[in-house]
Amino acid sequence: GDRLLPDWKRGHWKYFGRECESLGRSMSQDEEVCLERFELLYPFKPALNPVDCGPRIVPGYIPGGLATSCALQTHYYVEHHGFGAIFEAGRLTDVGSFLDRYDADRDRVWLLVDGGRVHGSIVIDGSAQQSGAAQLRWFIVGEKVRGRALGQRLMSAAMEFCRTRFATVYQHTFAGLDAARHLYEQHGFLLISERPSTEWGPTMLDQHFVWQRLGPTNARPDD
Repeated sequence: GDRLLPDWKRGHWKYFGRECESLGRSMSQDEEVCLERFELLYPFKPALNPVDCGPRIVPGYIPGGLATSCALQTHYYVEHHGFGAIFEAGRLTDVGSFLDRYDADRDRVWLLVDGGRVHGSIVIDGSAQQSGAAQLRWFIVGEKVRGRALGQRLMSAAMEFCRTRFATVYQHTFAGLDAARHLYEQHGFLLISERPSTEWGPTMLDQHFVWQRLGPTNARPDD
């Protein structure tokens, strides 16, 4: 993820310290040395790590990660915007299609993980038919971890990836997602079109945002 070894050590020390205390013993310095060696040689699987070291952003595909993101999105949009089965079916279809063509050199997934669970995501889909373009997709931060600037961290990671690979990044969303729109605009996206739509059931105002790189990309030869 985006945490360094000292961050992991502190989190794991806290976790194993609690476990030792429950057994009537305390952590020793020898055990701390063993823990550091363990961290360097046998790191926990990032999305399954239950250690209490705080929210972190894990890049790359993790089995089940985007499925959990779909569930987060469905619950949120059903509760706050009246979406239903049509939305969930469409989102699952889109995610399945993305994973079927997923290319780690072109596409990128970031998952927001805390306590061994996925609480958010952002995706850059580089398979756009237009050369040099990518789509920003499935950006969400779960309600349990909101208010900690984690959305900002996800957006920053995604756009840092895009700046050296793509000339254009576009995003399809709808009006009313003010916090997300603020982050899009903060990172240079411009609203270029709006239109009413009933694609997901209720009538919404679809919005099309675009980010364009001012200078040439520094794309790698294999991109």
